[in-house]
Amino acid sequence: MEIRAKEGDRWELAVDGEVDADNCDELLAAVLDSTPQSGPLYLDLSELAFIDSSGISALLKIKSELETRGHTLQLQAPTESVHRVLEITGLLEAFGLQRTGT
Repeated sequence: MEIRAKEGDRWELAVDGEVDADNCDELLAAVLDSTPQSGPLYLDLSELAFIDSSGISALLKIKSELETRGHTLQLQAPTESVHRVLEITGLLEAFGLQRTGT
């Protein structure tokens, strides 16, 4: 997994690779250590190939902690496989995403 800040005028991080039990704590720490004074966090998932239940748990912890700090979490462009995991777990709405059409 790689986490990097994206250039621009908003607080945005990109997550590449896989998030699982081996590195979900790294994701949690990296995001929470980067918290600015205000504004939403945009978490770009367009290069995230895989996420397991540990990774989903980390995203929920990040969302909860950011809300405690007065921020919001916006997941951006999840890959099809990540979107599907969020859909199966019933968490699309919790993260402000839409269901895929069928």
